[in-house]
Amino acid sequence: MREYTGKTDRIFYGWWVALATFIGMLLAYGQVVIFPFGFFLKPLTEAFGCSRGEVSLALSLSSIGFTLAQPLVGKLADRYGSRPVILCAAFILGTGLLSLSYLTSTLWHLYLIYLLIGPIGAGTTPVPYVAVISRWFNKRRGIALSSINLAQGVGSTLFPLLTSHLIASVGWRHTYAIFGVLVWLVVLPTVALLIRERPEEMGLLPDGGRETPRESSLSGGERLPFVAAGMPFSQARRTTTFWCMILAFLLMSASIQGCLMHLPALLTDRGVSPERAAFFVSLLGICFVVGGLTAGYLADRLEAKYVTMGYFLGATAGVVLLWVGQGRGIPYLFSLLAGIGMGAMVNLMAYLIGRCFGPAALGELYGYAFGAMALGGGVGPIFMGYVFDYTGSYSAALEIFVLATVLATGLIGPLRVYREEEGLKREESPSKSLTYIR
Repeated sequence: MREYTGKTDRIFYGWWVALATFIGMLLAYGQVVIFPFGFFLKPLTEAFGCSRGEVSLALSLSSIGFTLAQPLVGKLADRYGSRPVILCAAFILGTGLLSLSYLTSTLWHLYLIYLLIGPIGAGTTPVPYVAVISRWFNKRRGIALSSINLAQGVGSTLFPLLTSHLIASVGWRHTYAIFGVLVWLVVLPTVALLIRERPEEMGLLPDGGRETPRESSLSGGERLPFVAAGMPFSQARRTTTFWCMILAFLLMSASIQGCLMHLPALLTDRGVSPERAAFFVSLLGICFVVGGLTAGYLADRLEAKYVTMGYFLGATAGVVLLWVGQGRGIPYLFSLLAGIGMGAMVNLMAYLIGRCFGPAALGELYGYAFGAMALGGGVGPIFMGYVFDYTGSYSAALEIFVLATVLATGLIGPLRVYREEEGLKREESPSKSLTYIR
């Protein structure tokens, strides 16, 4: 038989995995491709002698491939492990960024590279990192997953400033090259050296327990296998819980990001200066980090679906205030509530999937959920823009977003937890050999 000891005095290796996640996410696709793109727009327009719309199409093509690739990335992380997926994706992403410094004057060259780095860049997003962190943590999973939110918040603040400075100093071509080399020099060695797929490889258990065999095996020295419990994707996709979750994330993402992308225009229409409008957008980014950290802390201590509903209700209140409010404090309240709600959603999405379906197919399931969130982030701003063009006001779009966020909150309520007990449980297989099931 085997027994499990408690925590050890040494730093649990899972925190090194969380640190590697933070560093890797600092140079993920969103940070080095999406957030800096606006600063490349004018230089690329001048270099190609074309319109801003034609250059922007490159990012649109990349974003479509990025969204569609999320489920595949999750499936690969479940089957082959997160480490090889991240390493391959980071190497090709760095190569793609470096090749952008050698662009010819032909526009299709730009489209081709951006179309390539979109689906490849999906392998550097939270999907594979969530899969590996969820194997290392159970009781502390929420706070460990917060490393992703923290990295996204820091990266979304740092890289626009860095991009602007580098383009002014060394030009756009060298800036692309620097980003590509940074991905190679930072992400590749960090992931290769620090990330391990599961604690059992190091004789550990999730959250820091240590495995101590009384007997090395039932017969001889063969190590007993570790079997991840949970629903396979083929079963999970047929549950009401899965589709409620997907729809909830899509609706909330569309509503919040629709408001966010049009916030500067909406506020300046109401008489707010462009400088003040930019401040409120920056405040959203800070609140995004706060939302992720606090959500992780609360999810480790309370039932995750009720924590999620609380944050969703806060975001709903923010959209309501933006819709009906006209006071000077409304932009502050919206940025606070919506930013915290959005940051919490990114963290809680991974947490809920692990709790509702178990870890067996977590990567693939999270890939679909993350893809739904990304799709919502693309649809929401377009919808809001068309409503404004048709009606001359954002009011109707905001009203619909209020209804959408209320529906998203309600969809979280019926979610069913797959397994509520914590830690590891021993079970006997039909062949009488002892396995360990999470």
